[in-house]
Amino acid sequence: MTTAVAGARARVRIEARADGRGGTALPVLSGEGPLAVRRTRGTAGAAHVVLVGAMG
Repeated sequence: MTTAVAGARARVRIEARADGRGGTALPVLSGEGPLAVRRTRGTAGAAHVVLVGAMG
């Protein structure tokens, strides 16, 4: 996924896989540019990710 806003560009890579226990694992979370990718607490086997603006 690539996002461009007012001249800023960011690239994020997220891979999701079954974890073998009925849930979802996120083995790859990486970001370039003004966004940081963070895992957050999921519910009932779900995986949750948030994008955090890291402009500075």
